Amino acid sequence: MVVFDRLREAHQEARDQQTRAGLVELDPLGEATVSAPSLLDLDGVAARLNLSTRHVRRLVAERRIPFLKVGSCLRFDSEQIELWLRSLAVCSFDPPPGN
Repeated sequence: MVVFDRLREAHQEARDQQTRAGLVELDPLGEATVSAPSLLDLDGVAARLNLSTRHVRRLVAERRIPFLKVGSCLRFDSEQIELWLRSLAVCSFDPPPGN
């Protein structure tokens, strides 16, 4: 019985860590549900970015856009794409006084 108690505690600790990291959400009954990232295909990310698929393929080839490769298929995590877009934002600045 001691072994099963240790396994249960280890499982509970792992679930708590995943919950804190945002990987697992708890439903109203306290059961864990895994939140899977939403993946976009090449056409989906091209539509999201308002680019041609050819341009997205070029960004992938140049390693300028975050992507996943599942077998021979390209997939894009929508959250990573949003973060990547934010990182590309150019901030405006006030000109120095006297100009």
